[in-house]
Amino acid sequence: LDLPQPELVEDEADVFITGTGLLNQWKWPTIDGLHNFKGVLLHTANWDDTFDPTDKSVAIIGAGSSGIQVVPALASKVKAMHHYVRGKTWISNQLSEDILKAGTSDNERTNFDYHESEKELWKADRRSYIEYRKSLEFRLQGQYEITRPDSLRHITARANYEKSMRERLKMKPEIIGKLIPDFPPLCKRLTPGPGYLEALTASHVELITQSIAHIDAEGITTSEGVRRPVDAIICATGFDTSPGQGFPIYGRDGVNLREKYAARPKTYLSLCTDNFPNFFQSLGPHAFQGAGNLLIMMEAIHKYMAKILRRLAYGNIRTIEPKQKQVESFTNYCDEYFQNTVYNADCVSWYKSVVSNISGEKTQRVTALWPGSSTHAVHALESVKWEDFNMETCDGNDFGWFGNGGTVAENGLNHVASLDGEEAAHIVEALTWYLNGTRYLHEPL
Repeated sequence: LDLPQPELVEDEADVFITGTGLLNQWKWPTIDGLHNFKGVLLHTANWDDTFDPTDKSVAIIGAGSSGIQVVPALASKVKAMHHYVRGKTWISNQLSEDILKAGTSDNERTNFDYHESEKELWKADRRSYIEYRKSLEFRLQGQYEITRPDSLRHITARANYEKSMRERLKMKPEIIGKLIPDFPPLCKRLTPGPGYLEALTASHVELITQSIAHIDAEGITTSEGVRRPVDAIICATGFDTSPGQGFPIYGRDGVNLREKYAARPKTYLSLCTDNFPNFFQSLGPHAFQGAGNLLIMMEAIHKYMAKILRRLAYGNIRTIEPKQKQVESFTNYCDEYFQNTVYNADCVSWYKSVVSNISGEKTQRVTALWPGSSTHAVHALESVKWEDFNMETCDGNDFGWFGNGGTVAENGLNHVASLDGEEAAHIVEALTWYLNGTRYLHEPL
């Protein structure tokens, strides 16, 4: 449904799938007086295209992936920029920059919007196109080893990132210590940020690491009592990444999914959870990738769901849900897996949630990421382990999926006389397909 105005609609379905993911509800920062500001107040996830930053004094709050992108985009246009950051972050080089630039005629591009001539060339030479894609995928999948803090790949990558950051910040060395983290790369989302560090070295750009005390109608005051008047405030403060959905979802016995996930989001392969029959999540808890290709992960998730939907449609199944034991086992595996990765290090990241342990004590756990590489996820989701699910048939008959003993092909025989040649040929093929692999002797025995 695409409703132009909010409207209460009642709908019924046999299966409920949410595809909203985690990054769908942007949020304002909790800062005293934020909405007392009388100038332009924007959030990067709710951008106003009419905003013109030219010759304005602009404050940018946040140094996550959005902040890292918006700073260089506006730095050359504004009169002054005050960049408020809460913590340090790793900035890598452009991922696979050498391969990307080798595959395009314009080496100055950073977004690599390929020319039509380049696209036409790959259309004509599909093998070259696939090899080019493979070279990018190989580099991308190789990031997985960086998540192992003691691996050579991690040690080398960390040294390279630090060297690159120091080189790019050499024009303003006093801010180097404010940006290079103590925690390992990939503990939080790693962002290439082309132009970000260079923008911070500009004379009209100020990096501010003191916390914000309050905001008034015309400016921002830090905890040290320094007030900076600004024309616009841009909040690059991300999303509400709590595992529960933005709307209530109820399972068996009125269990609220948000409340179920509050203590600890527990799922089966990130897709579903016990006591919520016929309910599946795309990019739910433990579905994201910290290193690798999220797109192939999404494809694997949806193919897995399609296999379950096919079983429901043709298998006389009324409800299906994962067994509680398997949900607990997958969750326990995730907790154990992340103990030995960079994600478990001490950093502020939306990969983590505050959860309750067995004793009721609050602790942090990685709840957003898949416990492994994206290729690992594709293999794990390749086939459904039906023994991990509880299934209820429509009529209590385990062989209800046998139907009436016939197939659609036999039903088509009643209409074959009225069909055209091609349609009739399909009926013939459907009734004789088993002969297609028949071997015959060229000579009699």
